[in-house]
Amino acid sequence: MIIFILGYCIILISMSYFLAKTIEFKFDFKFSIAVGFLAFLGVVQMISYFFVKFDLSPKIFSYILIVLIVLAYIMPLILKVPLIPSRNDIYRICFCLMITIVMIFFSTRFTLGESGFDTVYYLSMVGENSISSNFMGMNFYTGTQTGRDVLHNYSSFYYVFSSLLRIANRITYFEISNIPIYIWCAQIMYFYCLIDSIYVILKRFFLKHPVVFSSFF
Repeated sequence: MIIFILGYCIILISMSYFLAKTIEFKFDFKFSIAVGFLAFLGVVQMISYFFVKFDLSPKIFSYILIVLIVLAYIMPLILKVPLIPSRNDIYRICFCLMITIVMIFFSTRFTLGESGFDTVYYLSMVGENSISSNFMGMNFYTGTQTGRDVLHNYSSFYYVFSSLLRIANRITYFEISNIPIYIWCAQIMYFYCLIDSIYVILKRFFLKHPVVFSSFF
């Protein structure tokens, strides 16, 4: 299971880096990898809508997800985007990794919030959708069928992880719950994207307003 957690995190973070670099190349502006990940989710959102709306097969959605991830790696190469990280990029990656590892350490000591009220709903949603024959419209607190819920049932983020769990199940046939893959991957992605975003914003602000920034210290 640890292999899947690390593997999925590496895939998602590197894919987001490739997409962020592509967006930077097009707009000539420095972006956080969170922008790359959100761009990916935006594309997935348009596709997942039809799968939810018309009860299409989640298995097919998983195959499409794999194709989209591969395209996210290929597209920058086709567009000849400069992907080799600069020295500043390397410093930034190392900094984000270091802080993410520290935050993961504290998470193991305390909690990931997995017992929270909303968290129970989304854990059930991701878990059930990773094994069901369609993206179910139900109340995941009670397990009762409720039909489509606009607030919850059209969120591409959760279908991405449902599909990743489905793929993991197909490869290994887990005899125990693979929900920890989702818990840790989502948390690591959150930590890394948050820290990277803060780093990019502060660095841009510092370069433009060094006097104001330094006055806080």
